[in-house]
Amino acid sequence: MSKIIRYLEIIISAVGLSGILYAVGFLSERAHLRMLGLMDLPTANQKYLETGGYFFMKSITSLSAVFIIILDFVMNNWLLLLPLFIVISVLLIVLNKSRFKKTWILNFYKKREDLYTFFSIIIIYILIFILIFRVSFPLFIAAPSISRLPFEDSLYSRDVTPLTSELINFIIHTEERNLLEYYVQLESLFLLLIVLVLFIRKFGSKLSHLQKYYRITRFLYYFLLLNVLIHGIFLPLNFGVLLSSNKYPEVIVSFSSNNNSEQFLFLGKDSQSVGLYSTEKNEFVIFQEINISKIVFIGESSIFKKGSEECILVPK
Repeated sequence: MSKIIRYLEIIISAVGLSGILYAVGFLSERAHLRMLGLMDLPTANQKYLETGGYFFMKSITSLSAVFIIILDFVMNNWLLLLPLFIVISVLLIVLNKSRFKKTWILNFYKKREDLYTFFSIIIIYILIFILIFRVSFPLFIAAPSISRLPFEDSLYSRDVTPLTSELINFIIHTEERNLLEYYVQLESLFLLLIVLVLFIRKFGSKLSHLQKYYRITRFLYYFLLLNVLIHGIFLPLNFGVLLSSNKYPEVIVSFSSNNNSEQFLFLGKDSQSVGLYSTEKNEFVIFQEINISKIVFIGESSIFKKGSEECILVPK
């Protein structure tokens, strides 16, 4: 009986993992197709699972870049950080010992504890709201707002924000390093929000004797938890736009109805149809697989055909 239960747990875990991979892959792939204007592209379910796996693999490997950024910051600012670390450590040690000894430090702290707590919470609220609404959200929504890049005739004359303009140029010109650096920034912000959630949860438990502040910190905790969920949804959307490849196989397609052959980019297929893109006609077409007699792969090419000289964006 115990073996059966064990097998069931393994099966449920595998199904749950597959569900997570599928959901993440679906969000990422649909965001990428929306950016390309190919929402009707036939996509096999296996593609969503593969994209979900690639998302986690790439995100984990790029975490090393996050730690390199932090290490580089520490190394470049150690003269400032070391004295600050020493002062905070000494202060914490003194305050911790003062809980058991009736010293002037303890009395000074106790008289002002409520005031310090109030101003500390206000400062934390201000910093978190600035972080989320002025820094985090603008960065997270810039990439998913991009759509129909290869097909938008007025793309190079329409008004866009400076950040969106920069990202569009990175995508069109396949500047992978810049796109990866931008995604690493998003990952860093997401990890920072998780750390803040853990900190506020720990900090709030310390205020259980001050009920009014405890309720305020609980609200902040759930607010941050909601934002972690929202940012967690936006992370695979950004991954799909920023890090999915825009290069597709070049193919020559022969049709069974006649002897004509045409050159396309092979975008994808499902069990019944094939999605193709003509760079010459700048159009996306779907053919039933039964109407295609032969597909010959001849190379690989980007879906973007405009050169760097033509990419002139007008930011707001």
